[in-house]
Amino acid sequence: MIADASKMKAMAFAHRVRTLLLWLSLTPLIAWSQIAEKQVTVNVGTALRQLLTDEDTDGDLKITVDDPRVVGSERGDKRFWL
Repeated sequence: MIADASKMKAMAFAHRVRTLLLWLSLTPLIAWSQIAEKQVTVNVGTALRQLLTDEDTDGDLKITVDDPRVVGSERGDKRFWL
């Protein structure tokens, strides 16, 4: 009888741990869905010009993996924020 009680406590604990892990894994999805509900207006022309200026470091009007990073700046760092 004591072994059964210990086993039930262990099973209940394992269930709580699994529930917590599931909740923690879903938290970023919940946060993302709340962010995704907001509308954002983007001036596409301006954003594209800024993107090209920032990431087309070799001047060929194409953004490729061959565009080198400009040392001492954020140009060519393969990151662009709106």
